[in-house]
Amino acid sequence: MDITYGRRKTDIPGLGIERGEGVLYLSEPDFARLFESAKEGILLISPKTGEVTYVNPAFINMSGYSRDEIWGKKLWEVGPLAAIDVGLIVFRELHSQEGVYYDDLPFETKSGGRIAIELFCGIHSLDGRKVIQCTIRNITERKRREEELQGAEARFSALFRNVGVGMAIEGGDERILESNRKMEDLFGYSNRELHGMHLSDVVYSGDRSTDEPLYQELMQGKRDTYQIEKRFIRKDGAQIWGLMHVSLIRDALDRPQYVVRIVEDLTARRRAEEAMVRSEEQFRLLFEHNPLPMWIYDSDSLAFLTVNDAAVSFYKYSREEFLGMTIQDMHISGDFSDFLKTAHTARTPYLMPDVWRHRKKNGAIVEVEIAVHEIQFNGRSARFVVSMDVTARKRAEQLLKETERLLHEVLNALPVGVWISDSKGNIIMGNPAGKRIWGGEKYVGPEQYGEFKGWWADSGKRIRPEEWALARAVTKGETSLDEVIHIDSFDGAAKTILNSAIPLRAADGKTKGVLVVSQDITERQHAEEELKRAHALLERQATIDSLTGIFNRLKFNEVFDREIQEALRYKQPLSLIMFDIDHFKSINDTYGHLMGDTVLKEVAMLILASIRNVDIFSRWGGEEFMILSPNNELKSAQQLTEKLRVQIEKHDFSCPCKMTCSFGLTQFRENDTADSFIKRVDDALYRAKGRGRNNVETG
Repeated sequence: MDITYGRRKTDIPGLGIERGEGVLYLSEPDFARLFESAKEGILLISPKTGEVTYVNPAFINMSGYSRDEIWGKKLWEVGPLAAIDVGLIVFRELHSQEGVYYDDLPFETKSGGRIAIELFCGIHSLDGRKVIQCTIRNITERKRREEELQGAEARFSALFRNVGVGMAIEGGDERILESNRKMEDLFGYSNRELHGMHLSDVVYSGDRSTDEPLYQELMQGKRDTYQIEKRFIRKDGAQIWGLMHVSLIRDALDRPQYVVRIVEDLTARRRAEEAMVRSEEQFRLLFEHNPLPMWIYDSDSLAFLTVNDAAVSFYKYSREEFLGMTIQDMHISGDFSDFLKTAHTARTPYLMPDVWRHRKKNGAIVEVEIAVHEIQFNGRSARFVVSMDVTARKRAEQLLKETERLLHEVLNALPVGVWISDSKGNIIMGNPAGKRIWGGEKYVGPEQYGEFKGWWADSGKRIRPEEWALARAVTKGETSLDEVIHIDSFDGAAKTILNSAIPLRAADGKTKGVLVVSQDITERQHAEEELKRAHALLERQATIDSLTGIFNRLKFNEVFDREIQEALRYKQPLSLIMFDIDHFKSINDTYGHLMGDTVLKEVAMLILASIRNVDIFSRWGGEEFMILSPNNELKSAQQLTEKLRVQIEKHDFSCPCKMTCSFGLTQFRENDTADSFIKRVDDALYRAKGRGRNNVETG
């Protein structure tokens, strides 16, 4: 196959379209090396078989595969494209259309690296033959920059919406594309109403063209910005004054793209100024009693002509000293020439840009903003000046910077881990404590949350990527506080943490980021578990008889009083059984105290297995035991007691002796006290023992 340009033909090695068919020729020696020197990866593919007939060095460098590993393989078998279906899809789509484009495709190199690519494949007809050319471009760096740009745009948007001056952005047609809250407040229009308007629509008709020369200079690149005072008409018809700052944003080709207009409300100041102009008397009163330092100086000699009390008080010069000075005497030498040039060439009234430095009589340097007005004073050309001390404000700004630095230091010093993500959930910042807790740091997005290993403390289930508090804060706007989870940190250590996530919202309510706080409670949890075990042991020791494992007398007394109150309140029967082991002393004397202890334990276990779960069984003392049986009538309690007596009599105990017990039984009566109730059952037991033992007596 030949493509002829002019008379010369240059064979490009390796560009054969199919085996046994013609060779692709290109004219111009430099153009022959076009594919070989291209920065993008290029593949030529047979439209019949899908086999790669050519691969350029850029694709080899990008993929890490050699020419031999790619050449002759079908497009969908090429190493980095084999893991996705796009190769086969492209080949099929090109049979019905001339070009196919895919953006943001995953691409894995031979070494395992992951990049993002865009893929364009087109089918071309050359001398009646067709060939597929695929161009592959690495867009990983472009995507990273796009994401950084999105973050910067989000921060700018938050600042734009909440800044304390009116702001609007205009397109090339001078229509408002975006406006902030302050602009809406200034003009009384909603954001929707301002969108698409010309700012000139709200400018007083007499002021609309006053900045036309300045605007043209801005568009022609002769200036970067300008500012001018204008009158504006609000939606409700009220007139306001504003200082409008205008600047231009240009595109990559240095063409005007957007106009940024900032409007400061000067209404209050202008009203004061206009009031001064309307009446000399009003002017004198306002001048003398204004809290802001003011003076008037001669435009030619620069000598002070008059100053107000505030100027005398602020600068510490007497009125006579002022009148013997020029304005140069109070300016820092390096600032004066710039001040003079600006103040004497600008249209008035004019707010001087930037901050100027003045020297007080005591040598102290102060920073001021100045408004200058050209006036006639006693027949002379003069300048009326209003000085506004911004020293405190500048110090506050410096303090704010210092505060931000201190906050950063505090964040680094916090003992709890702090992580911050952007609105998409990409982790962008972490403090040292957070890195210690997790044994390292991973600045990843939601698609990599699976790299964090965690389990819910209450269920033990593995935390899925979408279940992390950070993920829920990003996708659902949830606030999560002190979720207890177990983690395997990146260094392999197992820990328990309290994990919290709080969405950071902009003024419009949208999530602009997420604050994640992690507190390592591993040691505290271990201490709490030890404390619980110690409490359980102490409680057992205080309420359980150490020999038999049943309630002791202290615990019995506690339950006894409660059950009596329950019986009285609900008028339910309450039976009490007291028994002891017959001739127990002879067991100790004959077989020893160890055997006696064994008998006590065996009797306790036998009785415990035969009574109800609601019955309270305790060791009263020595070989005596108590059974408190709630909601049990005397008749059924007698049956239970007789059953227990027979079981003990027939049981084969460890002791090689005959074992029996004597029982006393009684039921609670309405006029009983705890003491009378116990005395009656004790008397019954005494009678049982007096009548030959191994029997039941009721009291």
